[in-house]
Amino acid sequence: MSQTLPQLTKSKIVITTFGLSVASLIYKLVDVAGNVEFILQKIGVDDRVAKFLSSPRGIDFMVVASLLALVLAVAYQVKRHQVPEQGQTETKVDEVVQCPDKWLHEIAEEQRQAIDNWVRVVDCRIEGHELLRDEPYVNFIFYVHNDSIYSVSIDDSLGGSISIGSRQLHGQLKWRENPIKDMPLGTRNVFIIQQRLNKEDVVTILNHRNYRFDFARLEVMGKGSLDFKDRVVPKRLNIYPQTLASDELLKNYPKLEIAITHATFYGFGYSLGTSPRHLLVSIQVIIKNLRPARIEIRSFRLSGKIDDPLFGKDYVVYAEVGEIYKGRLFDEQGRVAISGQLLKNLNPPRESFISLEPKQPESGWLQFIIRGVGFEEPSEMPAMLFAIEATGEEHPVECKLVYKAD
Repeated sequence: MSQTLPQLTKSKIVITTFGLSVASLIYKLVDVAGNVEFILQKIGVDDRVAKFLSSPRGIDFMVVASLLALVLAVAYQVKRHQVPEQGQTETKVDEVVQCPDKWLHEIAEEQRQAIDNWVRVVDCRIEGHELLRDEPYVNFIFYVHNDSIYSVSIDDSLGGSISIGSRQLHGQLKWRENPIKDMPLGTRNVFIIQQRLNKEDVVTILNHRNYRFDFARLEVMGKGSLDFKDRVVPKRLNIYPQTLASDELLKNYPKLEIAITHATFYGFGYSLGTSPRHLLVSIQVIIKNLRPARIEIRSFRLSGKIDDPLFGKDYVVYAEVGEIYKGRLFDEQGRVAISGQLLKNLNPPRESFISLEPKQPESGWLQFIIRGVGFEEPSEMPAMLFAIEATGEEHPVECKLVYKAD
């Protein structure tokens, strides 16, 4: 107590002492005049109370009560002005208490500002597809981990694009199911996106089996949910891996089964003893459609490379239309003349198609003319044969052309 009393200011002590002295003097004056009871009755005090307070016992009671009130007032003042012990600091009532685990607050703030570093798309697969319908599509299912301390959701907006190889898919992007609305901390979930396709998209997918789907430009936004809806800063999520192979998808769309039973070539077009000018290629094939739907073929293409130091060339030729025969040559006037038996031409007439029904094999012959070639010496040549659908999809098969003078 000796350490706290000096903290009372002199002015407060003087005022307190002066107040007590004046009160005591007034009380004594009133008492001397013998008017205590009269005054108490005038201010409305009950007669019995007034008689008690004007009696010697009442006066003693009032004195004790006054002293008690004084002691309490002094104690209150001392408490208010207590001096802290040495080494302690004074704490105000409205002072904010600092959390001792400041690093936890730093982590929370970092995740709040960069939720895309903590909500991660860790895998993607093809969930459904239909490439041969009137409205083709592919569904992609994405697997998400929430490694942040916040509850998160996926925003309804969906932007950007998906590519296959270097081609951006042009169909509409849409949610296959409603995006994730509440994903608590430490949990996993999935969302599904449907990629609609146009005809060119489908042809690109079916013709390039080594191409991969690319999600680098896909825009999926992550944000806070529930109590953190307005606290977490929305961010575009990173999708890993960014690409997905198409081979699993394409197993459902097998190419035509093309068996080559005969593939020969020979030179024709001699003129005045010069070297042959052209090659006639004859290929016999059996084709089977392994898909459940009909395929319409509009043409056949042959491509390859002739390795010759003088007359070597890369070539791309399309199958002959109309009637074809086992052989052909030039007559004395330099005109092309046919020879040998008539062959069944599998290549359809221009502006027409051949229909390949499911599981029904179709056989026939194809003939190609490679023009401007100055030799007929090699024993064989590698080549690639393509059956081309009306949609633009191509069905390739390797073949080996063997020299034979038919």
